[in-house]
Amino acid sequence: MSELKDFLEEFWDVRLETLKREAERRSERSMDAATDTTVYERTLAIDASPETVWEFLVDPEKLMRWKGINADLDTQPGGIFRCEVIPGHIARGEYVEIDKPNKLVFTWGWDGSEDVPPGSSTIEIELASDRRRHQPPLRAPGPAERRKQSPRTHTAGITTCRA
Repeated sequence: MSELKDFLEEFWDVRLETLKREAERRSERSMDAATDTTVYERTLAIDASPETVWEFLVDPEKLMRWKGINADLDTQPGGIFRCEVIPGHIARGEYVEIDKPNKLVFTWGWDGSEDVPPGSSTIEIELASDRRRHQPPLRAPGPAERRKQSPRTHTAGITTCRA
């Protein structure tokens, strides 16, 4: 279980820093909005059942054990995803697809951000198991403008956190 907690804490710390750096770079220069997307994917083996991992993604109390200081989750299609990661930094979106305990899809973004507003990214998590380990692929599609600015940063963040 500590592997899962360590992974999830590190993933969101790196993701937050990556988004901050990208926002700072974008604010220094203007660019045309792009409409195509790219997908970043990484697979991680966790020594826990899909049912156990699922609860750490959808239960507000368990979510706050590895990410954030406050969480409001209404885990149903169209329901709210809201997590205050650190004071003043609130991630917000809505749930798109719920297939307990196999697949969770929700939108994501930062309150008050023009660069990564709520709902501008989609996170898709699939939980599957083999006989020994459980491997949830994480897909993080993002606007092409992020890919053009820092493809290594985005990919490195997912790779580092999920290795």
